[in-house]
Amino acid sequence: MATYRRWLDKSLKKQTIYTQKYLNVQKYNFGALDEGPGVRHAVFLQGCPNFCPGCRNMEAKKLRQNKLLPPQSVSRDITRARSAKFTMTGHRKDTGFQKILYVNALRHILWDILNTHEYVLASGKNDISEYIRLAKVLFTGLSVLLRGHDPSAAPRDWLELPIQGVTISGGEPLLQPVQVKRLIGYVRERRPDWDICLYSGLYSWEEMLNDPLLRSVVEMTDMVKVGAFQWKNENVAHFYFGSTNQILLDSKKSLAHQKPVAYEYSMEIEAGLQMSSWHRHNKRVPVLRDDTLDILRLIRLGTYTFDMYEEFEMLFGKIDKSMFRRIFEFKPRVEHKSVSRNYFKQNTTLNIAHVDCTPLATAEKQCVNVYLQGSEKPPAVDTNPGMCDIGFGKEMTVDSLLDHLRKIPPWYFAADRKEEKLEFCRLNLALQNRLLDVQTDYFMLHSPSADMTLKQYQRIVGFYQKQVQLFFSLKGAGRKVRCKTLFLRGGDALLQANALSRFCRQAHEAGFDIWVEIPYPLQNIRKILASVDFMQYVDCIVCGKPHKKDFPCILPFQSSIDQCIYHADTLSPWRPRHMWSEQIMAYAQAFKNPETIAGYTLPTSIINYFQHHGPKALSVESFEQLAGPVETDWITKKH
Repeated sequence: MATYRRWLDKSLKKQTIYTQKYLNVQKYNFGALDEGPGVRHAVFLQGCPNFCPGCRNMEAKKLRQNKLLPPQSVSRDITRARSAKFTMTGHRKDTGFQKILYVNALRHILWDILNTHEYVLASGKNDISEYIRLAKVLFTGLSVLLRGHDPSAAPRDWLELPIQGVTISGGEPLLQPVQVKRLIGYVRERRPDWDICLYSGLYSWEEMLNDPLLRSVVEMTDMVKVGAFQWKNENVAHFYFGSTNQILLDSKKSLAHQKPVAYEYSMEIEAGLQMSSWHRHNKRVPVLRDDTLDILRLIRLGTYTFDMYEEFEMLFGKIDKSMFRRIFEFKPRVEHKSVSRNYFKQNTTLNIAHVDCTPLATAEKQCVNVYLQGSEKPPAVDTNPGMCDIGFGKEMTVDSLLDHLRKIPPWYFAADRKEEKLEFCRLNLALQNRLLDVQTDYFMLHSPSADMTLKQYQRIVGFYQKQVQLFFSLKGAGRKVRCKTLFLRGGDALLQANALSRFCRQAHEAGFDIWVEIPYPLQNIRKILASVDFMQYVDCIVCGKPHKKDFPCILPFQSSIDQCIYHADTLSPWRPRHMWSEQIMAYAQAFKNPETIAGYTLPTSIINYFQHHGPKALSVESFEQLAGPVETDWITKKH
């Protein structure tokens, strides 16, 4: 982390993704309930130098050029609507808003259930998979119910609530302090009655006050959220924070008292927050009641729906404080030192996040990445953090997953090379593609060429990556590249040990090589292996923490540079095949620090080609005749 931050601090002085004229914007969120007190409009700015394990907004975190918009234009966008409408009729604003807050509290309790292994483990339900599915039905329905709608496009009789203010989030807004000041100024001009909330995870309150520019930004706000997200203190039960170390400060009072002063919520919001966090404060486990589950089964079948708040009340009763005990039973919480590794013990199904079968996915050979859902450990920095939640994957039986994998058609590589050189070329392109992905997301702060802008160079990189993909097809044009390796990664395989035992055995019998990522160090692995039997079918294990507080690993088959690969049968260090070994070692050695990753550029001949042409369906040889060699010599770094 220190090496990356040193490089970044130096590089930001000559970067072009942030300018004095424009804001680098990721997205807007209109009529939001979770971006600060009240109903708010939010703008998310692009880029953050932190690598917080489990960050919930990976797209905003990437240090890249997104939508460059003038602050005045952004202010017009986020102040256009003075209100938001919700699917509720026949209520005054105060009573309607309180009901919405209680429903939001209910949604956060469900999110906490789906996010916490211990809560599901303690539910006592025989069919854990069905329990998770039904909890997801309610969570998804509530998320739709809580959506704020544009008043100009919503029915006249829906509840209309005023916008309380604007939240500036990200990413890290204080990477763009000058532009943020201008944005706040324009918002103040257009909506002087609105408040301004700033979310920052990069600087402490003291650091903000000691920096004249940052202090001048804070002085223009009403609220500031401080504290970087901490995975170990994650708390999705709270409306406005991701972890318990974070706090919302009253800017005016904090400046006046020269010390942090917490923001005081309204009585309505405080009541909602108390209900969403009651189970945590009182060490209780929220468990959906059997009659609640019966209703959810009918909703899942399509018998009932609740698109309106009135429909929700017909199914679950009046929305008030008593609603929580009607829907949940709150059991005493029993402290567990660790979650059972046979978490899905009663299930024969696998919880899958997604399956990636692109031709550039690579382990020992061209592989299919099977991303498992659910883990106690934070995921890799460039992986969706929701992969660690237990309730948001796709449930598949062992047979259905194997059937899906068998039906994956082979890729055809349009290259006229002999078998070994064909795989060597595919690996070279896979390494290039991974390097360009990491470079584009975290290191490409300015154009490497004085003759083109950053946007122009990024366009060329995108063209080249698309061209590499076009070397492969499913239509039988070229040499067949059939996948024979399965890489089980992402979530914690040990949480699904029983189902994986059957899956790995059948996959092994079907002729697949099997790699497994296990998020524990080697010394722990030796003890763990005695308690699971699927490892006898595994060829290689990638062990160690998948997340390091640093930039992503450039190797496509490791999640972090701290991980190591071992042969599963002997636990000896992995030795790749000869044609791999020299190339991978040279590649890893050449790009082990931020300077070399940032300094990598495409060959001049390829840059020149894509300045005048777009990607086309060509063979490797045909493309090389037009644009020069595609394989990179990692040893000499000559292109």
